[in-house]
Amino acid sequence: MSTIEYSPPVLERTALSMRWSGIVTLHNENYVQGAHNDEHRCFAAESKNPNAGIDRSHFTVTVDDTLPLEDGAVVELSGYVTALNNGEEAVVHVYGALRQLSTIAVELSNFQVDVLNVTSRGIITEPRISKGNWSSLVVQHTVWITAWRAWRDYTAIYVDVGDVVIPKAVDLLAGVMVDLEGTLLEFSETGNMWAIHGHKCFRSDVIVRRDAVKGVPLVITSNDEATSLKSNCAYNVEGQVVARNGTSIIFTEANSTSIVDEAEIPVNSLLDTVLAQGLGRIVEWFVQDPDQGGYGQEVIKVLHRWLDSEHSRLIDFYAYYRLNPRITATLTGDALSVGNVICLRGNVVGHDSLSNAWGIEVRPLKTPSTCSGLIVSQLQTTEVQMAQRIAVCRRSRCKERNNPIAM
Repeated sequence: MSTIEYSPPVLERTALSMRWSGIVTLHNENYVQGAHNDEHRCFAAESKNPNAGIDRSHFTVTVDDTLPLEDGAVVELSGYVTALNNGEEAVVHVYGALRQLSTIAVELSNFQVDVLNVTSRGIITEPRISKGNWSSLVVQHTVWITAWRAWRDYTAIYVDVGDVVIPKAVDLLAGVMVDLEGTLLEFSETGNMWAIHGHKCFRSDVIVRRDAVKGVPLVITSNDEATSLKSNCAYNVEGQVVARNGTSIIFTEANSTSIVDEAEIPVNSLLDTVLAQGLGRIVEWFVQDPDQGGYGQEVIKVLHRWLDSEHSRLIDFYAYYRLNPRITATLTGDALSVGNVICLRGNVVGHDSLSNAWGIEVRPLKTPSTCSGLIVSQLQTTEVQMAQRIAVCRRSRCKERNNPIAM
C-alpha cells in the first residue's frame, strides 16, 4: 500500500488535494505491505448517500492509530484521498488518533453514518456539463505518492442537482483552479471517478406512534441557491419526497418555507401530526384486522414515482393508506380497485423500516384541482452536508426503536 505526502518535493507541481470527513463504519481489518516493506493498517468502508443512484460505494481507509477496533466499529475520521481513475478503490489516508463512537452515542445523536463531507481544491478540466435540470464539473486533483516517487493525477465529478450553483458562476472555465465542498455521492464506473453532490442537507424526524413512539429519520434539502433553512430551528416546509435506499428525502420549496419558532417543541405535540398528500396507482387492497373488535380498516398499497433526472430514470416507491369505514362509505364500489390512480390526503401514522414505506391515515378529501407528490408536516432540522411533499419542520430528540411501526 503506497503512502501519500502532501508537501510537494518539486516546485513545478502543486498538491491539489481532496479530503473526506465524517462518521464511518470500519470492517475487515488487514495489513498491506508497502513498496518499502512497511506495513499499513487498512479497513474496508462504504459510502451510503441516500441521494445516490446505487445502494453503496466501497473505499479503503488506512490509519496509523494503534487503537484496537472490532469489526463494525464506528469512528469519526478525516483524511486526504487517493482516487486514481483505474478502477481500484479510493484510499483515505488518516493520520493521528481516531475517535471511536459507542453504539448508544450514534443512536441518540443526529449523526449521519457513512455519509461523508468533501472539501477539495482542483483544476477544472470539463466545465458545465449539463443534463436535464442538473450540471456538473469534472475536476482534476494531484497528489504526490511517496512509494512511487511521482505525482499522480485523478479526476472527480462535482454534481449540481437542480442547477443551483454552477449555472450562476461565470468563471468556471477549463484550467481554472477552484475550491469545492459537498457530500460524497457515489462511485461512477463511467470514467472510474467519484461523484460529489453539492446540496446542503438537514436531518429531521417524523414522530409517529402505533405500538410505541418512534422518530423516523428524514433528509431535507432545498432546491434553492440561498436556502433559509438552518440547524436546530423549526419551520413550515413543503416539497416533493422520494423514498429510496432506506431513507426518505424531501426537496423543499422556497415559497412554502417559513420559520415557526426557535423554542423547544415537546415530542408529544408532534405525534401523528405530519400531513401527507399523494397521487399514485393502487397496487394492492386488503382489510386490516381491527385492534379491538368492530370493523377492520381497508388498506391500499399505492405506487408513487419520482423522476431522478440526474440518472435519467424513474424511482418507484410505496405508501400504505388506511381508510376507515366513514371514508370508504363515500366511495363508489370500484374506487379502490387495483390499477386505479387515486389522490389521497391524511396523517402519517407509521413507517415500515424494512421497505421504507410510510403508513398514512386517510381523512376526508375533496378532489383538488392539482394533486401530485406527497405532503408531510412537523419535523426538526439538523445540518448534515449532502429529498413527494413536506410541511412543518420541527425540533425533536427521539431515539429510534428497533421494532418497526405496524401499518
